[in-house]
Order: sequence, then C-alpha cells, then structure tokens
Amino acid sequence: MPRDSVYTIRPATPSDEPFLREMLYQSLYVEDGAAPFPLAVVHQAELARYVKGWGRRGDLGFIAVEAGSNLPIGAAWSRLAEGADKGFAYVDDETPELAVAVLPGYRGQGIGTDLLKRLLAEAERSFPAMSLSVSPDNPARRLYERLGFETLDVRGGHPLMRKNLKPSPVSVCYKCDYESDQVLTDCPECGKRMRPAAQVKVLGWILLLLGTFLVLFMGAITFVVASIISRTGEPGSTQSFNGGPKEILMIFGIFGLVLAFGFASMVAGFWQVRYGRRSKHLVKIMVGIAIALLVIAELVQVLF
Repeated sequence: MPRDSVYTIRPATPSDEPFLREMLYQSLYVEDGAAPFPLAVVHQAELARYVKGWGRRGDLGFIAVEAGSNLPIGAAWSRLAEGADKGFAYVDDETPELAVAVLPGYRGQGIGTDLLKRLLAEAERSFPAMSLSVSPDNPARRLYERLGFETLDVRGGHPLMRKNLKPSPVSVCYKCDYESDQVLTDCPECGKRMRPAAQVKVLGWILLLLGTFLVLFMGAITFVVASIISRTGEPGSTQSFNGGPKEILMIFGIFGLVLAFGFASMVAGFWQVRYGRRSKHLVKIMVGIAIALLVIAELVQVLF
C-alpha cells in the first residue's frame, strides 16, 4: 500500500454495517505479544450493540474511502444507548459512544484523526458531548486527549473519556434552563432573569457544602439514635427509648430522607460546579424528597 493514501470521507449508511462490524473488530486493542481476539467476538451482545441495525435514530458515522479502488479503509461512528442496552462508555441518554478504526495497512497516515474530527464536527449539531472507553495502554488515548477528551471515570481498569461539544454557557436561566454563550440580563425564552454561569457555580458550591453538612450531621444523629434504641432495656443502661416499632420506623424514615436529600444536594452541587449548569433530573429528585419530608412532617403532627 502507498504510504500516503489518497482518500475521501463520506457518511456511513445502513449498507455499511458489515464494514463497521469489521472496523469494530479492528478497534479492539490487543497488547503486544497477546493473542488476537477471535473474529466471532464482535457478534457477542456487548459488542454487537455498537453496529447492529445500523441506521437507527441517533446513529452518526463516516467512512474513509480510498481513491481509485473506492474501497473503505477506515471508519468513525457513534451511537446513542437504546433503553437498557448501555455500552462500556455510557454516560447518559444524550451522549453517544464513539468508536474509530483504520485497516492495518493504512494506519499512521492521519486517517483516524481526520475521521474523528469530521465525526466531532458533525456531532456538535446534535449532541452535547461524546464518550468513549479506551485501554490505558492504547496509544490512541493520546489522540483522544489532543482532541479534547477528558477522563471522566475508570471502569474495569479502562478510562471512560468524555468530550463536551457545546461551549460552556456564559448566562443561564434558572426558570427554563435556557443557556447562552453571551452575557444576557433577561431570558429570551421565558423573560426571567439570567444568571452568570460563574454565579451558578457558586450556588453549586453552596449546594455541595450544604449536602455534605446534612450527610455528616444526620449520619452522626442516626448513629447516636440507633445506639440509644439498641441499648434500651440493657442492664445498667442510662439511656432509653420509649417509642414502639412505628415510632422507630418514622424516625429512621425521616432520617433516611434527609440523608437522601443531602446526597442529592452534593451531587447537584458537584454537577453545577463541574458544568456551570443545573441538572433538571437532580433538581426533580431534590424537590421530590423535600415534598416527601413535608408530607411525613404533616403525618407526624396528625398521628402524634
């Protein structure tokens, strides 16, 4: 093969599924001296999910085609998780996982880099981020880092990397979650006041500290109360609890909800500090827990 191949890049179509399956096999990293994977490995469910039925909603991919022969020589593609079918680099339902590979005889020519850049440029129109899983010893990890991927987690010894495709917001609306990369005073969607993203991060720190305090404080109280209840009736014990099983259930139910609220506050605060925006899902969880606490408080007043 010529050292510097001439090639073009085109979108992947459903008819490219067999080639994408071949590229999926080529994307599997094999350490020096290790035996290659059997070809049938790509038909296993945990790998087949990345190409099976290619062309469904959210699928995005590009094929590098050698000029002259018109043969495919590489591919970069991404796919959103569908239902419970989550891959190795699953982050959330809005972040697709990507894969890239080039045939052995065409590597080292920048084809993989070009494919990735094309995929990322196109993905910016539809997705907030992209993720991937990579072996810690895979040299491709350096390419991913150069393209802006950051390690988000380590699963099974493999770094999970993520790249934000949307610019960090400058102004954020707390009412409807509208975001802008410009300094705005009023939200163009709902008319409410826009908050600077820096202020959102400050509020995130407050949530994080509040959640930490609640978890530590309620954790200590729960431990003390549990100790008192467990020692009630023991010979020589100066501590006693006069309530029954219903009271115990009510007490620890409230404690559990407060702890859950604290944990949710910590996660929500970390999210705001990390990304400069709120998480609607976490806010809904916190509101739900707060409502549950209010309902239980009313029941306590009625029953006791």
